Amino acid sequence: MGATAVGRKSPETAKINDTGFINQTRLKLYKMAIDINEIIPQMLKAIKSEVKKDWGSIKRTASGFLQSKKDRLIFLTNLRLHNQISDADFKLRLKHEELILETELHALAVISKVTAQNAANAAIAVLNKAVSTAIEIVL
Repeated sequence: MGATAVGRKSPETAKINDTGFINQTRLKLYKMAIDINEIIPQMLKAIKSEVKKDWGSIKRTASGFLQSKKDRLIFLTNLRLHNQISDADFKLRLKHEELILETELHALAVISKVTAQNAANAAIAVLNKAVSTAIEIVL
């Protein structure tokens, strides 16, 4: 199971409300969709593969963090898919999300800083790959 990018025929689009947040979890670019509800479990799987034996200790925190950041991740993904930010800016913003996740994981003091870094890197790489795949398919 790689990046989730699914072709669709319906004209759904993610809507940004007055506060700048997205109301839906499915993003559209032409006929390409990215479903954040499919990507988050992949991100958790990437974290689990990095933390291995400590997964039981951090599973709840990692899952809660990603669920609480869902709207933010959708918003960033939507900006990139609709070419409202450059790839470089998107990667910089993902790096900020990665650092926040790393701090959250490291705050548990159960895993080392290196493990927290690797887990955060792996999770954000999943999202970045999904967006890159969607863009490549459309182009």
